[in-house]
Amino acid sequence: MTHRTPRPWFRIETRAAAETEPPVAEVYIYDEIGESWWGGLAPKTLVDEIAALDVDDLTVHINSPGGAAWDGITIMNALREHRARVNVVVDGLAASAASAIAMAGDTITMNRGAQMMIHDASGFAWGNAADLEKTAGVLHKLSDSYADIYAARAGGNREQWRALMEAETWYTAEEAVAAGLATSWDGDDGETVAATSSFDLSRFRFQGRAHAPAPMLAAASATAPAMAAQTEAAPLPSTVPGMVMMDEGMLAELRADAAAGRRAREEQTKSRRDAVIATALREGRITPYSATGLRKLLDEAEDSATELIQSLAPNTALPTTEIGHAAGEVSAEEALWAKAFG
Repeated sequence: MTHRTPRPWFRIETRAAAETEPPVAEVYIYDEIGESWWGGLAPKTLVDEIAALDVDDLTVHINSPGGAAWDGITIMNALREHRARVNVVVDGLAASAASAIAMAGDTITMNRGAQMMIHDASGFAWGNAADLEKTAGVLHKLSDSYADIYAARAGGNREQWRALMEAETWYTAEEAVAAGLATSWDGDDGETVAATSSFDLSRFRFQGRAHAPAPMLAAASATAPAMAAQTEAAPLPSTVPGMVMMDEGMLAELRADAAAGRRAREEQTKSRRDAVIATALREGRITPYSATGLRKLLDEAEDSATELIQSLAPNTALPTTEIGHAAGEVSAEEALWAKAFG
């Protein structure tokens, strides 16, 4: 069997800051993170090497489309736990799990032309409905954890960040600072450029900020702690090009519209099911006595109940009352009839 050498997706360099000062370290994460799908080194390798660094200043350079979500959280926490001051520099792209790693920085600098992307966690599952539902639950919890990470850095709440993640939101360097996800950007980043030419971004909904809509910016982000540290290269403008501001009034209106839409759908569903019963009564397929049970069955299993009603011949329904019933086992079809007709 041929064993493939794991791909090194990071490297660490140490150097002396000055003769009288302790050394400093630079971590370069310049590839897809993790080992499971991409054949890279195990994230534990990086975590162990970070823990072994005897430095007071640690700079983390990022140019990565992400990787395994758990790995991103693990590396972020390893950087947070280190005693060094952590300075994150996004040189090109910090997407998906790489964006979580970026949140470990005491400072987060977006280099000119750099971009950041956040989205919901994804994964694969195989099995029955219960297996898929279990996987979906895990992914929701994982995405909630990422949303909490962004909220802790930039302000806002879990629901606001989950909405941005579900939409797959891309930020230019300037937009990332405005959103509170970075503390500064290097230079005038007024031009939207492709995120990178070296990564395959086809698995994402958008292939970089140039192909993505303008990010929504929650009003809560404007007061985030990260906004206090502005770049010396260029002041934060009052209006960021391409940024769509969303205040609490707009958010409340969107939620009200969504609630109204749900109510409208519920009313449409009720009207449709009531019409099924009314039509069956008019055609003589069912009796008023059985209508109540069938209407309840429509709420529980509309397709099965509708099929049952349509299978009944028209103009044959007669008023009935129960004069007795049989004991013992019944078939599934008999059980459905019993549930419908009482």
